Amino acid sequence: MQLLVVDRDIARQEQAVIAGLEAGMFTTGTASLQVAEEVLTRMPVGVLLADAATLDDALGDLLGLAEDRNPGLRSVLYSTDLAGDLGELPDPFPSLVAVLDPALPPAIALRLGLPPRADPVRVAA
Repeated sequence: MQLLVVDRDIARQEQAVIAGLEAGMFTTGTASLQVAEEVLTRMPVGVLLADAATLDDALGDLLGLAEDRNPGLRSVLYSTDLAGDLGELPDPFPSLVAVLDPALPPAIALRLGLPPRADPVRVAA
């Protein structure tokens, strides 16, 4: 599964990339909208972890592109203005599973973005 991290806070971006690698994911981290769009256009992405301030006015466009190209995408958004950022989004985005305070560690944010695991099958002996 591919993780795309879009965040201009380099320390947080690096932590998210490391968390993705530790989870066994192919991972791309960038602060560039252009790079993010190229990744979404060229490869399948399963989880998008993005900072609303980094995307600014392009937030809705990037989420739309990500969802159009990646059925089953799960998106997690960092935002200091939860109500404002969600209120500015023109359409509901079904991939958006969480909007979080940027102080939350990226490893936790990534866990929220991962698809739920199936319960293990227990076989009686």
